[in-house]
Amino acid sequence: MKKARVLLPIFALFILLSGCKGGKDAYALANEVKNYYNEASEPALTARVIADYGDRLSEFTLSLEGDEITILAPDEVSGIKARLSGGGVSLVYSGAEVFSGAVTGSGLSPVASLPFMLDCFRSGTVASAWLDGEKLTVDYYVSDTVSLRAEFDASTLSPVAALLTEEGARALSAEFIY
Repeated sequence: MKKARVLLPIFALFILLSGCKGGKDAYALANEVKNYYNEASEPALTARVIADYGDRLSEFTLSLEGDEITILAPDEVSGIKARLSGGGVSLVYSGAEVFSGAVTGSGLSPVASLPFMLDCFRSGTVASAWLDGEKLTVDYYVSDTVSLRAEFDASTLSPVAALLTEEGARALSAEFIY
């Protein structure tokens, strides 16, 4: 009888403490994100992307389907398509290549941001990950000067927002649209 009085509170405490995480581990979910996007045959992402050039901001709405990126906004360039090729992105309009301007020292342009983020989701090095309610935040290590912080819906693994920084300053931000 004495044993039961001692063990019962210990078991109750164990059950309480083990339930605090709700069965979710942020690093395991970050790995699930990686698996999810690696298994997706034709991932599709649409986002409002803001490029920070230091002295000005440019806003684009981009759609990525397979290996093709379409600019949806601003209206002046709406409909221009870009294609992923070997090591980069070529932006083509009426047979002419268009340059949207690099926002990082490594040459990342706003048009190339969605494929870049998708690559991070698929194979990026996770520097840290944490859960806040139903939001999973993952910090990806890109280089000593560049990092990507992405927020995902923890239940669907869909990206919600992302912030790409270079040397601590915002280079690109994205708000995903569904």
